[in-house]
Amino acid sequence: MPPSTPVSDALEAELSELVSRNGLVLWRDSSGHYARFAERLAARAEAGALGFPVVRFEGSFLAAMLALEPHLDGADKGKLLVYVPGLASDLMSRSPLLEVQRVAREFRRKLTTLVEQAAVGFVRADALAAFTARGDLTLELADAWLAAAAAGDTQRDAEVLRPLTLEHVVERLIDTPDFAASFGAGVLRSHLAAATGMSDAWWDAAAADGRVPAAIVASWALAVEYVHDLSRPPIMAELAAHAVLQKPLVVACQRLCSWLRERKADFYERTADDTALALEAERTGGSPDDLGKIDTFRFEEERILDAALDALRGQRWPRAVAWATEREGARSFWLGRDHRRRNAWHLVTDAAALGSALEAGATFLRGVETVGDAALAYAELGADVDEAHRRLEQRREVLLLPTQVTDYDALREVLDDLRERYAEWADAIARETNARCRRAGFLPPVGLQQRTIFEQVVRPFAREHKTAFIVVDALRYELGRALARRFAETHGVHVTLSPRLAELPTVSAVGMNLLAPVDEGRPLQVVLRDGEPAEIRGFAAREFQVTEREDRRRLMHDRVGGGTCPLWSLSEVLHRDAASLRQGLAQARLVVVTSDEIDKAGHAGVGPQAFEQVLLKLEGAWRVLREAGVTHFVVTADHGFVLLDPATRRTRGRGARRGDKPLRHALSEVAAAASGEVSVPLAGLDYDDARYLVMPEDCAVFDPGKKPTPFVHGGNSLQERVIPVLTLEHRAAPGASATVYRIEDVVGVADASGRHRVGARVVPAAQMGLGFGGAPSLTLALRVVDEPGVSVAVQGASGAAGADGERIDAQVGKPFEVYFTLRGVTDRQVSVELYHPLGRARVEPGVTATRFPVSASRGRVAAEEVPEGDRTSWLAAFEDPRVRKVFELIERHGSVGEAELLTLLGGGRQVRQFARRIEEYAGRAPFAVRVETATGSKRYVREGGG
Repeated sequence: MPPSTPVSDALEAELSELVSRNGLVLWRDSSGHYARFAERLAARAEAGALGFPVVRFEGSFLAAMLALEPHLDGADKGKLLVYVPGLASDLMSRSPLLEVQRVAREFRRKLTTLVEQAAVGFVRADALAAFTARGDLTLELADAWLAAAAAGDTQRDAEVLRPLTLEHVVERLIDTPDFAASFGAGVLRSHLAAATGMSDAWWDAAAADGRVPAAIVASWALAVEYVHDLSRPPIMAELAAHAVLQKPLVVACQRLCSWLRERKADFYERTADDTALALEAERTGGSPDDLGKIDTFRFEEERILDAALDALRGQRWPRAVAWATEREGARSFWLGRDHRRRNAWHLVTDAAALGSALEAGATFLRGVETVGDAALAYAELGADVDEAHRRLEQRREVLLLPTQVTDYDALREVLDDLRERYAEWADAIARETNARCRRAGFLPPVGLQQRTIFEQVVRPFAREHKTAFIVVDALRYELGRALARRFAETHGVHVTLSPRLAELPTVSAVGMNLLAPVDEGRPLQVVLRDGEPAEIRGFAAREFQVTEREDRRRLMHDRVGGGTCPLWSLSEVLHRDAASLRQGLAQARLVVVTSDEIDKAGHAGVGPQAFEQVLLKLEGAWRVLREAGVTHFVVTADHGFVLLDPATRRTRGRGARRGDKPLRHALSEVAAAASGEVSVPLAGLDYDDARYLVMPEDCAVFDPGKKPTPFVHGGNSLQERVIPVLTLEHRAAPGASATVYRIEDVVGVADASGRHRVGARVVPAAQMGLGFGGAPSLTLALRVVDEPGVSVAVQGASGAAGADGERIDAQVGKPFEVYFTLRGVTDRQVSVELYHPLGRARVEPGVTATRFPVSASRGRVAAEEVPEGDRTSWLAAFEDPRVRKVFELIERHGSVGEAELLTLLGGGRQVRQFARRIEEYAGRAPFAVRVETATGSKRYVREGGG
């Protein structure tokens, strides 16, 4: 039977939950509506039937405080409800009850609100509104009215519908078509109207259009959510009833919408699109600023994206940032349904960030007089612009394709305009920097010079501690800052970051060799390359030349001492096991680690995609070296770089280049510099040489004879000269997770659009030694297997993982998917591998059996140019040696026929089985396979890759 006091029961349930959750609750009843209920509640509490005591204020503060005393002090302190009727706020603030108010959870509830909440699902909205408008409303009257309304339903309705939540009813309507027909005329309709406030007019109009009950009630709820998310009244009169709905009914509709998005996404999408057809005036009227944050309908998302693009065109960066921020993490349902739209918002986000940074960094050199002060100002503010630009270029390279974004033409127009703005900013800053150098000199104070880093920073560490000196080719300041932020997240590590100025010209032959201790307090002796044009090869120090890696290592070893001084590449560090690293470091005070991945990727034209991967590798190397006993680290660079689209960069006519790399400098026997160039005597750089260094005063390059890559260096811009000096000092002993993990259930799906995906999950494989459970999540990355010419770019993740650039954070034990693209100069298909790049835990990587096509990046090379070891490694994906032999012959000879298959596979049944599985098999090969049929016989023909 329905309850006889449903409103009182709802109130008691809410009070009980509050006391249970908060302990002390102060219930203020200014109207005194609940006095008799509180009296009955106190009596039940006294009888031990309630579970917590009730103290009522009955006009005497003394009596109330005496009643409260045993409950607020001593052993009885705990759950308590204090009921205070008819006491105004000013009296409360001057009463002894003020102390209770300060520590208690306060509760107030208007009687009309209570009735509205209790009536949801029992009474239609119009009847509820008429009842609550009565002037003689009391709790007892409300109980009697709602009990009578509930009892008016049939017994069958009470048994079937009333115990079900609104979501449960709608789920039944969606999943079980006969569910609606099992009720008498009007029964289901009345129940849904009572639960959502739906009007008869809405039901009749939707039913006339042929909609089923689930779609009718869902469309009403969607309209309610939309109206109450607006910052203005609805335009359409048909939505007026939605706007004045009682709060509990609004909440019920909002909850249903949220549930539908989460549990019935396809149904939600269809219903929302159908409902939006009837809301044309809402779709086209008003302003995007009027729309809320939920994006109930697709047209809201579309209008806001259009508005964000308009904001970018109008340089209204804060507004575009605000809209983009509201959509972080695919908060909009529609972004979760359409990766192209989500990708468009990623680009809008980064474009708005760059626009904001350009505006903030427009005048950061104002008041700066020297190149040293310019470097400090750049590190504080100017680097923000370059970081925002790099991030946008990374996204653009991966996402700005017609198949990957909506509004492709509009986005390209906006991003091209930002490229021009950035190029103008970079040129202006370079000209301002060179103007200051002309006036005050190109060489900064000693404390900012690159040539003093070893003596001032590295050697003091290495005298007292086992130290790693990590030198990264082209790690410009903003990349070093991004790396420092990663290190700073680790407990027990003291991180410092400071800028220095790379020596001129900003090329490896200068910067790398001056990171060795060649400075002897007198002008540096330059070592030139043979031939023309003249180029610096290195420097002379202590009676021998420093031009190569081994020269630098030997000089550093001499300065710090120790039994050994290992010189390892970043790749070597990451591929050595812990025992090998500890053994190699046993007698060393200093280990030198070099990385050229950023520079190589930049000159190959795939730099922006690869930069994040290199940062992950550097973080991983730091961790494994720490585990091997290194306690102090210094990370720096030889030089930075300028990243400008070739279409926005000017060239000058000196034609200076080394091999295929365009240069931003030239050596000259005379001081003459053309218009737009700057000349500095090498003696002015404290070099012992009579030549002059000539450079463009902006970000131009000397004519390379062919179209340059976006990545260049060699000049005197702050992007090239300001390098990071990052130090890390560990305060505690190293420790890593004792749990061993593996990546399993790895399934790859190739897509013709170039946006591939791989699904997997991380699971504990074993636990070594003593441990207290594994990590709740692990950082993963994606890399290409056995194909160095191909780069992978992570586009996003779903399921139990999130992606930030190339970093993937996956929850342990739960499935996830990663979306990615591949770019490179090969026509072979490749496998990819999920792996843990940081060394925080032991993780067995997971490799896809599926092989993926590679999107072209500039030129291509034929598969024959791939080393033989890499050419055959893919055959290991075939477990059956007979199938392996078949594909080996297809690759070698180009095709194989059924007659040969009979011999290779062993019989007709095996040949038929091979034919059925050819698509699966071909997916594991680095080439496509075409099936040709002639005279009733099949031939399997290789396409590409071979």
